[in-house]
Amino acid sequence: MPDLNYAVQLIRQGQNTEAQQILQTIIKADPKNVQAWFWYVETCATAEKRIQILEMCLKMNPANAQVTQALQMFRAQKPMSPILSEPVKADLSPASTFSYYEEDQKKEFPSTQDDDRYGYGSYGSSFEPSQAVPLYEDEKPSALVQNDYGYESYEMEPVQSKSPPKQQWELEYESYVDKSRYSGYSKISKPSEKVRTYNFFEVWLTAITIQDHIGYADLLDDPKATLGRAFTWIAFASLVNIAIVPVFMLMNPQVGDFAEMSVFIFSMIIAAPIGGVISFAILAGIQNIFALGFGGHGYYTRTAYALAAYSAPLMIVTSLLLIVPIVGQCLVIPIVFYNLVLNIRALRASHSLSTLTAFGTIIGPSIFMFIFVCLALILGGINLPSF
Repeated sequence: MPDLNYAVQLIRQGQNTEAQQILQTIIKADPKNVQAWFWYVETCATAEKRIQILEMCLKMNPANAQVTQALQMFRAQKPMSPILSEPVKADLSPASTFSYYEEDQKKEFPSTQDDDRYGYGSYGSSFEPSQAVPLYEDEKPSALVQNDYGYESYEMEPVQSKSPPKQQWELEYESYVDKSRYSGYSKISKPSEKVRTYNFFEVWLTAITIQDHIGYADLLDDPKATLGRAFTWIAFASLVNIAIVPVFMLMNPQVGDFAEMSVFIFSMIIAAPIGGVISFAILAGIQNIFALGFGGHGYYTRTAYALAAYSAPLMIVTSLLLIVPIVGQCLVIPIVFYNLVLNIRALRASHSLSTLTAFGTIIGPSIFMFIFVCLALILGGINLPSF
């Protein structure tokens, strides 16, 4: 249903035609709405028309004391023309506020200061509040207007607003309102949410300790979750991994002579980060393709970052454990299985997959590779010449 308060505001702005349409709709929907009838009467240009509308209102609301009193007041001020004694057959015409009846309604139905302040008091009239209300800069009148019936009102002119700060609910509403009707905005403004950023240690610690994929997904919403950051972690982990080799050889002389392999080791220190990044990029691409094939909704950068978040710290931990004799090497085995758990969790977070689907995404490439190797061996064995 149209808003009566909006019609009242239109009337006070002098837009009677628009207000009439709204008031007609309200009255047709609810003929017992005396308040709408009174506002409708105010928009009438002549006293005869006001009396005509009030007679119609009295027919819809028989024995209503307010309507009867208002009708008597208008009849006493101006003699009724013969046409008014005939039944009214015309449709409703524009109307607005009922000025003369405001004071009586104020006594019978006192309104609050806030209602009077914004024009939503008894019957929508603009009564003066019991206490003085400060007049702000954007409410200063431009001219005092007196109509034909002695009712005084102010015409307001818009100026730069200096009103008091708005309430919290008003600010929240304006955050969602579509401003394209008032300005050049083309989208609905939404409140900006502050996204948390993580440093590399927080990402690694969270990735290997988080218990669910939902918390893991928060890491992927980090503005710093880029492909370059993921490759940097893998390059650093590969460098640490290859740097452990000299230490391992010094602690285990039976493996080989460090002096003889020094050139090879130093060349591997240079090549390891590059090779590690390339291998990781291929692995992330394969898992991303399989995840999309199983109904995933992620993309390559998200997949690579999710995998690097746990792979880099586990690679470093595994390399350090290999230095520790026996105990450290035994601890590597559970880390391998835990790596599988984290891989499933990373795919679930990056592609919104189920646990079973994520597991199939991981073992799917291995199965395809196994089948490919078997077929290659079979076809190669058939084509080999016999000696």
